[in-house]
Amino acid sequence: MRTITVEKTIYKFNELSDKAKEYAISEYDHDYDWFDSTYEWYVEKAEEIGYCTSAKEMQFSGFWSQGDGASIAGTFNVENWLKLNKLGNKYRALLMAAKEYDLEVHIRQSGNYVHSRTLCANYDTYYLDDKPYKQLVEVASQMLDQAITLSDDMYETLEKEYEYITSEEYFSELADANDYEFTEDGELV
Repeated sequence: MRTITVEKTIYKFNELSDKAKEYAISEYDHDYDWFDSTYEWYVEKAEEIGYCTSAKEMQFSGFWSQGDGASIAGTFNVENWLKLNKLGNKYRALLMAAKEYDLEVHIRQSGNYVHSRTLCANYDTYYLDDKPYKQLVEVASQMLDQAITLSDDMYETLEKEYEYITSEEYFSELADANDYEFTEDGELV
């Protein structure tokens, strides 16, 4: 048996060539749920508009391909939403029905893609008279629009966050903070 010792030169990230830096960044495993804090922030934003959701009801796919986007499913309590938006007088018949029947509008994701335009509004109307029914249809459309806007906003936030955590600037800071060292080709030592 024979043992040989090989000397290798190791580099800090900022000492690598551009090609080696690209390789190092591409090989870094984002093995954590980097989007968790964004999800939690959007749960809070949803509450501000009277939309009850959770991180479990949020989905996204990305980035830069057809069909990519985000969707936030959840539930609007009609009475609470009308009060929050100061629309009780405008939709008085609906407000009375919402109090009586505890009406909710459920926003759900449907289809094979995950983006805001796959959201749809579902609600029970079989017990409503004509006027509150028509008002509920109108209000549910507004609620759906809010859910779509919130989903689109979350997708933009996630895209910016992803671009940052896959950037050279971020990786350089990460490598410095963790004393990462690399081979000339950009492989982590």
